[in-house]
Amino acid sequence: MLVLGGLVASAGADATIEELLVRRKGTDVNIRVMVRNPAVTVQKGPVVIELYVRDTASNAWEKINTWNDIKQIKAGEKVSRDFFQANNAKLRALAADGAFEARAVVKMPGGVKDMESVYSWKDKP
Repeated sequence: MLVLGGLVASAGADATIEELLVRRKGTDVNIRVMVRNPAVTVQKGPVVIELYVRDTASNAWEKINTWNDIKQIKAGEKVSRDFFQANNAKLRALAADGAFEARAVVKMPGGVKDMESVYSWKDKP
């Protein structure tokens, strides 16, 4: 199993995307988004995480899931959400083709901007 991390962008809000992981074994794919609150105060919710995929940088992002069940993130704590290719026809098709990009966006009250992290999966020859 191969596990790789994504690029984390800074947005000036308390909670940040700590990791965007794509775990892949053959055509089985699991995408995990981990959000962390590094602040000394609680990040009030709702904290919303949106997950997008596309096959190449020239294509538009397609939203495949939204998690809106995070009421808060306590100081110093993390939350993570997983999404499996079995739950979405688009992700299944992209996983079967080999190369794709995943993007996570986290939105929260009081954030200066939405945060995003992008991960590119490129099969090696």
